[in-house]
Amino acid sequence: MEPLLSVCLITYNHVNFIEQAIEGVLMQRVNFPWELIVADDFSTDGTRDILLEYQKKYPNFIKLILQDKNVGPAKNWMDLISEPKTKYIAYFEGDDYWLDPNKLQLQFDFLERNEDFTICCTNAIHINKSSDYIEDITKTLVNPLLPSRIIEKKELASENCILSLTVMYRNIIKDHPKWLLDIPLGDWTMNLLYSDFGKIKYFNDVTAVYRIHEGGIFSLKKERQKLLDYIRSGEIIRKNMPHLSEMILKGQRKRFIQLLYFRQINDPFLIQFDIFNEFKYLLHLNDRLRYRFFVTFWYINNQLKKIKNGIIDYQKNKKKHFPSIKNIHVEKDFIIGNYNNLQIENDVTVEIYSSVIFREYCNIFIAKKAHLIIKKGVFFNNYCSINCLHKIKIGENSIFGEGVKMYDHNHKYTTLPFHVEKGEFTTAPISIGKNCWVGSNVTILKGVTIGDNVIIGANCLIHKSIPSNAIVKHTEKLDIQVIDNY
Repeated sequence: MEPLLSVCLITYNHVNFIEQAIEGVLMQRVNFPWELIVADDFSTDGTRDILLEYQKKYPNFIKLILQDKNVGPAKNWMDLISEPKTKYIAYFEGDDYWLDPNKLQLQFDFLERNEDFTICCTNAIHINKSSDYIEDITKTLVNPLLPSRIIEKKELASENCILSLTVMYRNIIKDHPKWLLDIPLGDWTMNLLYSDFGKIKYFNDVTAVYRIHEGGIFSLKKERQKLLDYIRSGEIIRKNMPHLSEMILKGQRKRFIQLLYFRQINDPFLIQFDIFNEFKYLLHLNDRLRYRFFVTFWYINNQLKKIKNGIIDYQKNKKKHFPSIKNIHVEKDFIIGNYNNLQIENDVTVEIYSSVIFREYCNIFIAKKAHLIIKKGVFFNNYCSINCLHKIKIGENSIFGEGVKMYDHNHKYTTLPFHVEKGEFTTAPISIGKNCWVGSNVTILKGVTIGDNVIIGANCLIHKSIPSNAIVKHTEKLDIQVIDNY
């Protein structure tokens, strides 16, 4: 049976990462025929040997494009994306990897049901260098504040809001334009090309990991160079896709303003573009005026972003969310979304540190004499619930999916006669370590201690402690019965 999907993997000198990338592909659970195509740009560190071993093990599944010399990332990428003849293609690089075994099936099913869509992408997380350390959630998720939705073309044209390692395309472009070879940001261009033929679906599910390391092509470039790559790419796209020119121009203006910070607006590279004429007057401003212009622009821009995403800054709503109690310490960049319910009794202790985010429809109850500690960088998705009658402590940079619930108490009851007390409880503290990822609809009960670097799959009931560096999965099997004569 001919494959319906080609997974396209590009690599160069990824010896420390390529096995994890391939294993992330092999663990995918799919119900359709597919293939893996890997393009190696003449690696010299042992990557090619690993690829040949995998191909020998999976000869009917893995195809290799082995360059006989180093052709550069653009040419290697073009050779790779031109190879598939399948209905769909997915793409990522050899230093990244997938962590959700249902990623491909999720995207395949959606595109099969929705023929008016040509792109399906998901959320992802960053990890630092070669470790599995999860950074501050506000920097780690692509966008923790936006739910699954349709991405508008004007958003994509302004800035590449799609991570290439999460994407699946409907493979309808058979001849890719040659000018792609000259563009620094090929993935942005690909997304724009495919968006001309259909809509873009974004799922907020975290399915992949983007690795930041010294060998990364884009991730560790200096900020100035990233801006220049964006500007150069944007101008090439405007020239070759003129119908997107005005939409792209909005992002280009923003990036020119950012370059003020680096005092690089008079860079000879920029003068060749028409957009330079809009900003050349800034060359005559002194450094102090340029700085004030930059700060004013970004203050306004950031305020507009907060309004657009429906975020309420805690500091401007302090009386609404927290009473004036001396034992409450909440740092200034705590962010809480709309429609959240906070009930706080007297004589409590609350410590909420920097970059803590609650999205929407969350519930927090802190009873008299209870103690709630949430360290920096913790993120709560929609519909989370914290019920603190004794003590709940959450370590830094932990992530909580939708519908996670925590209870540090049980109702007291007697057996002879059987009776449940409505207002009396037994309690025991809950402690959750740092860098934990708790999936949707997990319930955590009293007396539980969860170590650092723990991943808990969706729908788990956590009633006993979990050591550090562990993965917990809900293993209940699905019982599927086919309806007869239907």
